[in-house]
Amino acid sequence: MENKVKYFNFPIQLLEGVLAGRHNEVFNNIVHYATYDRAIKMFEKDPQYLKNKFEESIKYFDIFFDDNDRAYEASKALFNKFEPKKEGNPKPPKVGINRDVLLDYKINVKTAFELASLVAYLALKSIVQRKPYCKITNRFWLSRMDGKAQCILIEQLLTKEVIKYSNEYQLKKIKSELTEKWGLVQYGRYTRGFYVSFTMKLDDLVYQVEKKRKMYQKKKQKKNQEDALSKAMARLENEFQN
Repeated sequence: MENKVKYFNFPIQLLEGVLAGRHNEVFNNIVHYATYDRAIKMFEKDPQYLKNKFEESIKYFDIFFDDNDRAYEASKALFNKFEPKKEGNPKPPKVGINRDVLLDYKINVKTAFELASLVAYLALKSIVQRKPYCKITNRFWLSRMDGKAQCILIEQLLTKEVIKYSNEYQLKKIKSELTEKWGLVQYGRYTRGFYVSFTMKLDDLVYQVEKKRKMYQKKKQKKNQEDALSKAMARLENEFQN
């Protein structure tokens, strides 16, 4: 096995069910999808024998299926389920998970909170993507934890397993866990939502957020002054005409 980090990439919708106790099924689906996804990418570069590319992908990830033929068909069906059926349809948001981390969660027993932390981490990563940092609302974060591509505004449409973590105490606890063990850097002060990064230092993130706030405040002050000037000039014009 090559000595480098490998990632299983998959649609965020596959996360649905982890917190409901179906995590083994979900993890198996992620492995199937990611293996076929990599085979497709290899096939696009060298369009010969997609099934052979699937076999190469199995070797690349250093994984094992009981029956490779059945795994190929199951992976293909799962992949097609999430790919846009018509040109122009949006692609599902995807996220990658470290191959070793997923296999650890797949093989070893994890607590409910450990599973929730993993799902929360992947949800944030699916939003941040390659950006150095971005602003996130709790509602959007919870929606992604529930395997939803879009932000769910009505709480009743989220599963009860995710709603369990929607209170301030649980979210703060998860943020603390992700900060300590998953490399999360987060900051929120006088903001609706919070800013997150997985690549920046905390002081750099705070600097960028506060700089943006400062610029916004200056623009707002300037606009207020321009509006006030316009109103004052209109009043003066009206007085001179009378």
